[in-house]
Amino acid sequence: MTEPGGSSQSRLSREFVRKALDLLDEQACEGTADFRNGERFNYRSTSARCQTPAGSTGWKQCEIVTRNISRTGVSFIVGQFLYPGSEARVTLTTLHKTAQELSGKIIRCRYLPGTGSLYEVGLQFSRQIDLTLFVRGAINTHILLIDYDEDFEAIFTQLLQLPSVKITHANSGMEALELTKQQSYDMVFVELLNPTMDGFATYRALRKQGFMQPIIACTADDDEKTRTLALEEGFDDFILKPLDRQSLESTIAMMRDEPIVSSLMDEPDMVPLIDEFVSKLSDKIRALEKAFREGDLAVVSRITRGLKANAGTLGFEVITEAARELERYLNQPEAPDELRKELNRLCRMCMAARPATAQVS
Repeated sequence: MTEPGGSSQSRLSREFVRKALDLLDEQACEGTADFRNGERFNYRSTSARCQTPAGSTGWKQCEIVTRNISRTGVSFIVGQFLYPGSEARVTLTTLHKTAQELSGKIIRCRYLPGTGSLYEVGLQFSRQIDLTLFVRGAINTHILLIDYDEDFEAIFTQLLQLPSVKITHANSGMEALELTKQQSYDMVFVELLNPTMDGFATYRALRKQGFMQPIIACTADDDEKTRTLALEEGFDDFILKPLDRQSLESTIAMMRDEPIVSSLMDEPDMVPLIDEFVSKLSDKIRALEKAFREGDLAVVSRITRGLKANAGTLGFEVITEAARELERYLNQPEAPDELRKELNRLCRMCMAARPATAQVS
């Protein structure tokens, strides 16, 4: 870690910095001002940079090693003192290896005893950022659990004490059908042995109503024939009770979609167009789901045609390809199951699309 033009004495070994970061993570920082209300995620990067004002000469740059990140700020290690209250810009690397420059203000800078010249700095972003560009575990997931057993609902919730996971409970399939009309969910877990409306009937009703997201059978019925029937019915996965945290988290991770970014996000003149396109996708998804639920395939076709044309032009080629495949099945109304699957795939890809700008309004 060295400031351009600095002496060789300012260079610090990565191993030394790593140990300092590990020590910070192990020890609670009592008395430190906390400016971040959002959940923090581990974010270790040795390719980050920070710029601070240098009077009339512009900006002074130094290398930093990041510690953790949230939607509202980032913590990092640096080999010099940075004045709290001063403006700053940090350049961070996304999951897709692109560089994002984020503006903010230095909130704290404290010396780390015994390190020679290391300081831990907290920077508050001027605007919240899209964390999913930097941290895989930051993808928000809203789960609908359909289970008549309220005790199991408490267990399920306890197993998923994750900052990015929200759980809503429905006691029956009928209640779930009403909830999915009012709110979007990323996936559904359903007990097949629910007494008032079994899991198979619930699955069929949700799909008929237009629900596009993964539906996972989660049951105490350990008959292998039940598993086979569930997967043949179309359930996206089948897991047995009793559950354990690792297998449950693994199932959720498998069902979540990785963020999709534009192949043109490094072209400055395309960035505003990409951001605007992504900002409108949630409305298009809702319109697609509503039209499909109401059997209005003409509207589904019109929206799909627009996505096919615009997504690829803006660097989201996978969305264009999904839209093209859906169009193929729109011309084959005798294959409703395949049509639903392709519509589901397109909607999921649209939801996974991310803007080119990390700092969102």
